[in-house]
Amino acid sequence: VSIFINKENLVFALPLISICTIYAYFKYVPLNLGLSIIGAGIVIYKVTSSLKTRAIEKKEEKIANLDESLLKELAADEINREKEEKQRAAKKKLKAENRARQRIAAEKKKYS
Repeated sequence: VSIFINKENLVFALPLISICTIYAYFKYVPLNLGLSIIGAGIVIYKVTSSLKTRAIEKKEEKIANLDESLLKELAADEINREKEEKQRAAKKKLKAENRARQRIAAEKKKYS
């Protein structure tokens, strides 16, 4: 890159370049055509910016909904785990009771 062409010089020259461009645009482009092109450009800019903001809002809503559904799933997982633990405990207790009954029945058969 040359010494004379760098970002700093471009930044300093931008106001002059923009003024010259605007002057040439209005000097050489007919007024009715130029104004309609500028108006169309503004409308296109507004539409694209509104579409971008809507897309961002939809993404944020999706993220919020995902967060809510994720929290519900996590809560459901914890509830299911607690139910499974209760069922396991009940099964263990039932097995222990059955073993005790079997031992008592075996002892009764021994002594009878």
